[in-house]
Amino acid sequence: MKGSVLVVGSGISGMRAAAELVQHGIKVHLLEERPTIGGTMAQLDKMYPTNECATCTQLPKMLELTSNQNVNIIAFAELKELEQSDGGFSVRIEKKVRYVDPLKCNACTECFPVCPVAGVPMDFDLGRGKSKAIRFWSPFPPRKALIDPEACTYIKQGVCGEGSEPLCQKACEPGAIDFSQKPGEVRLEVGAVLVATGAEEQRGELAERLGHGKLDNVLTSLEYERLLSGLGPTAGVVKRDDGSAPRRVAWIVCEDFDQQKRAASPVCFMAATSEALGTLERDAEAEVTVISGGPKTEGKGYEAFRADAEQRGVRFSNASSVTVRQGEGGGVIISCSAAGDQDTELGADMLVLSCPLTPPAGFDKLAELLGIELDERGYPGKPQGDLHPLHTTREGIFVCGTAEGPKGIRESVIQACAAAAGATARLADVRGTEVTPPPAAKLHDVRPGDEPKIAVVICRCGANIAGALDVGELRDYVASLPGVARAEVTPFGCDGVMIKQLIGSGEYNRLVLGACSPRTHESLFQQYIEAGGLNRYLLEIVNLRNHCAWVHAKDREGLARKARTLMGMGVARVALSEPLEPIRFPVTQSCLVVGGSPAGLACAARLGQMGFETRLVIRETEPGAALEAEAKAVTEPAVRSLGRNGKVKVYPQARVGRLEGYVGNYKAEVFTPEGPQELLAGALVVATGEKMGQAGEQGDFEQALYLTRDDDSFFVGALGNLNPLDFNTDGVFMCGGAREDCSAAWSLVSGEAAASRVATVIAQSQAEKEPLVSQIIDENCDGCAYCIEPCPAHAITLIEYMKKGEIKKTVQVNEALCKGCGSCMATCPKQGAYVRNFKPEQFAAMVRAVLEVA
Repeated sequence: MKGSVLVVGSGISGMRAAAELVQHGIKVHLLEERPTIGGTMAQLDKMYPTNECATCTQLPKMLELTSNQNVNIIAFAELKELEQSDGGFSVRIEKKVRYVDPLKCNACTECFPVCPVAGVPMDFDLGRGKSKAIRFWSPFPPRKALIDPEACTYIKQGVCGEGSEPLCQKACEPGAIDFSQKPGEVRLEVGAVLVATGAEEQRGELAERLGHGKLDNVLTSLEYERLLSGLGPTAGVVKRDDGSAPRRVAWIVCEDFDQQKRAASPVCFMAATSEALGTLERDAEAEVTVISGGPKTEGKGYEAFRADAEQRGVRFSNASSVTVRQGEGGGVIISCSAAGDQDTELGADMLVLSCPLTPPAGFDKLAELLGIELDERGYPGKPQGDLHPLHTTREGIFVCGTAEGPKGIRESVIQACAAAAGATARLADVRGTEVTPPPAAKLHDVRPGDEPKIAVVICRCGANIAGALDVGELRDYVASLPGVARAEVTPFGCDGVMIKQLIGSGEYNRLVLGACSPRTHESLFQQYIEAGGLNRYLLEIVNLRNHCAWVHAKDREGLARKARTLMGMGVARVALSEPLEPIRFPVTQSCLVVGGSPAGLACAARLGQMGFETRLVIRETEPGAALEAEAKAVTEPAVRSLGRNGKVKVYPQARVGRLEGYVGNYKAEVFTPEGPQELLAGALVVATGEKMGQAGEQGDFEQALYLTRDDDSFFVGALGNLNPLDFNTDGVFMCGGAREDCSAAWSLVSGEAAASRVATVIAQSQAEKEPLVSQIIDENCDGCAYCIEPCPAHAITLIEYMKKGEIKKTVQVNEALCKGCGSCMATCPKQGAYVRNFKPEQFAAMVRAVLEVA
C-alpha cells in the first residue's frame, strides 16, 4: 500500500483535500483536466454567505499547493486507467498536448503580442473574453502558456501571419514552444482516490426555454460571475451585449420552474442572491430582482445573508411559473404567475439564469474507469446498507464536494476535509512514508548592522499594474533612493525568475517587491527569496496593484505619487528589518473530543483510525446511548470502531473542568465518576452545543478558551468560508451541533472533517509559527500591565523577579499564543514592547519617507 492519494479534480474541494492530506503526512497527486487549477470557484466574484472575494480567498491555497514539494500537480490531463494493485490502485494518466513545454515556459508573455491570431474566445470566461491563439488559459496557476490548435494557423495551415515560420517560437527565449509535442503518459501507484470533479451548470432545454442562446442579454449565473469578477473579461464592469451598462437585472432560480421536479438545493437561490448583491455594490441605483418559487436558505448564515440582501435593496419575487420574451432595446420581459395572484410582468435590461448543478460532462465515463456505480441522479452511489455520504461502491475511493451533489463552498470544504480524513485512516500504517521535508535553505549571512544593499523588483502584473502605472518611471525613482543597489521591472513577479536571479547573485541583502497583495502572495515570495539565499523576513511587499493601480487608474498623477510614496516607505522599512527564525515548540500528539453527538463519535473514531491517541468525554453512560434511531444507524460503524480501537479512550458520564494551554499543548481537568483526571492534548474538538464544562469554582473550558456563542446558542467560529470548523483560538475546532442544527449524516461528516483539522496540528511532533510576535524590552518595562487587558490573544502575563537585590516587575509574552497584532506596542507608555520587524524606528523612517515625497 502506497502512502499517497490521487485527487481527481482541483476545484476548492480537491485543493482543500490535497492541502489537508499533505499536512497529515500523505503525498498527493492532484489531477486536473483543465490547464489550470481552481475549478469553478476560480471563476466566481464573491461567495455567500460571507461575501468574501473568491479569488483573494482561494489564490493563497493555490499557491500553497503549487509550491509544496509533496503535491504533484498534473494539469491538462485525463485519467485513462485505474486498476487494483497492492491493496491500492495502479493509475495511468494521459497529459494533453499544449505545444508549450511547461518546464521551460517562464510565463514571460513575449510570445503573446507577436501572435497574429487574435479574437479567440476565452474558455475560462465562457467565450466572453478574447485572446490570442497562444495564451494563458486563466489567470491562475500553473501559469504556463498553451496554444489553441483550433485557432493557430501554423498548426492548421503551416502559415503564421505573412510567413511560414511561427512567430511565437522566434519570440520564445527559453525555447519552450514545441509544435512536435505529443501526448505524455504518467503512471502512478496510490493508496486511495478522492473524486472531487465538481459540477457544472445544467443548461439544455430548461435554459433554452428561458431564453439562453436565443434572446439578447440572457446569461447563466456563471457567465454573469465572469462579468462581476475583477479578473473577468470586462474587469468587473457589468456590460450588456452592446457594451452598455444594465440598470435593471433579474434572476430566475431555474430549478423552481423545471418540469423534472428535481430536489431543490439552496445553491441556485443563494447564488442568485449573492450576484444581485454584487450588482448593487457596483451600482447602488440598480434595480435587482430574484424570481423563485420561494426562498431556500437551509444553511448556516444563509437566511441572515438573504435578509441583509433584502434590506440593502434586493427584491425577492415568488412565482409558480415564468416565461421570457424579448423586449425593446435588447431587454427582456419576464411574465410571472403565482397561485391566487394576477400574472405580473417585469422588464429587465439583463436576465441571469441561476441554473441547477449537474455532474460534469463525461462523469459517467470517469465513473466507469474508477469502477464505481452512479445513482439515479448521476452522482456516485453508495454500497448497500452504507449510510456514509462520502463512500462509493468501491473501497478506497471517496467522493466530496459538488461531485457528491449540489452544495455551497463552505459545505464542500467540510466534505473535502472529511474525505481527506477517510483516506488518511485507510493509509494510517504508511502515513509519512512518501512525503519529503523541504530542503534546508542555505542563506547568506546578513547581520542587523550590515549596510543595506536593497534590490527592488517592480512587477508589471500583465496590465493589472503596468496598464495604469508607468513602471519604468517608478523604477528610475526607486533606484535613486538611499540603500537601493538595483531596481528592475519584471513581467510577472509570481514566476520567481527575477527574484531568485537577483537574490541568488549574493550581491543584495534585502528585497522590496512592488507587486500585488501580501495577503495572497507573501508566502510564495518568501519562498522565492529563501530559494535565492536570503532570510524570508528581509522582504517588503508593496501592494501596487490593489492600493494603487486598481483604485487610482483615472488619476495618473496621483497614482504615480502614491506609488512613489509607498515604494519609499517600503525601502525605508526593509532597510531596518532583521533576519528572523521561526518559533518552534513541541506538540502533544493527541486530541480531546468533547461531546457524544454523532459528530463527536465520528471525530473520535476517525482520529483513532488515523492512528492518533484520542480522549472522548461524553455525558452518556456509553457512546451512542442517547441517540435516536436514525442517528444510531448512521453512527453504528463509528461506535463499533470506538469499542475496538486501542487509540481511543472514552470517559462516560464526564465533564471538563479547568483547561489551560495553547495550540499543541493543552492541559484539561476531566471530572469522571472515579474522580478528576488530568489529560494532555495538542488539539481540542467541541462536538456538542450542550454545556460540557464543570460549573462553579472548577472552571468552564468555554471561558478558558475564549469561545463565544451566537443568538441561537451555537458556537461562533473563525471568519471565512474556508475555515468553517475552526475557532479563533488555534488548535480548537467544532463540529456537528456545536456549530449548527443538522442531520445525523451531516453531523457525522463534520465530525470526520474536524478529525482532519486536528490531524493538521498533531501529525507532527513539533510546530512552527512566524516570529512576528511581541518582544518585551525589559529595561523599559516597569510592569504597569497596561498591555495585558488589550491583548486579544491573552498572551501577556505580569511577572516578578529579583534584579540586583530588588523585586522587578515586568511582563512576559507567550510566543505560541501571540498574534503579533501590536496592541501591546500601541498601549505601552514606555516603549517597552514592539513586534519584531515593526520597531518604532522603522515606523519613524516610513513617516520620513512619506514627507519626502509629499
